[in-house]
Amino acid sequence: MLNIIDFKLYKAIFVSEGKSRFICKISYNDEILECYVPITCKLSSLISLDDKEILIRETTKAAKRIKYTLFAIRNDKDYLIVDTGFANHIIKAILTGNKNKGLFYPEQVIENYKCDFYSKTSKTLVEVKSVITAEQVLLIPNMKTQRAIKQLQCICSLLSQGYNAEYFIVAFAPQIEKIEIDTTERVGQLLAEFSRLGGKITCIKISLDESYKIHINKLIYSFK
Repeated sequence: MLNIIDFKLYKAIFVSEGKSRFICKISYNDEILECYVPITCKLSSLISLDDKEILIRETTKAAKRIKYTLFAIRNDKDYLIVDTGFANHIIKAILTGNKNKGLFYPEQVIENYKCDFYSKTSKTLVEVKSVITAEQVLLIPNMKTQRAIKQLQCICSLLSQGYNAEYFIVAFAPQIEKIEIDTTERVGQLLAEFSRLGGKITCIKISLDESYKIHINKLIYSFK
């Protein structure tokens, strides 16, 4: 369990999605307000939203005209985090807590490749991928992405040059039971190559309890 949320969370109600996938409407303090949605796809394509209790936070970037950012959605007895960028904060806390892995620095450039974290001591680079799903079994890849293909190609090349690597798949999905990696897709093929070259794949699921503590559970994965 992690206690790493260092910002205030407020309860509100989800009203509707906006015309832009980055905007939704919420009910907060008896007002209908616009709220920033910090993911790159329509939330309704991933999870049920109508009239759900949500958690919002104040938008941190000064340039943002919208005061609040959507952080999590009520999911029975806990919350499902939808701010996928928060995955890096979780992994940073995990890496910091594991002293055997050495000291990791964020956003380092290694051989022209920018990784999420890197430890010079162990020559280990870390890449973090976050997903949101309502499924119990998650199939990877869950969407088409050339960026992930290029990243994995670069990481496999670095593994061949003697670097170490760990690939975290962070599932913001309290109900999920396992992850299946589809090797008929290019991303799946590259993850299989990554594993053959000695890379470590770590899959975890995240939930947020009512006291805003983060719970982490390891997930099993398989290639299919």
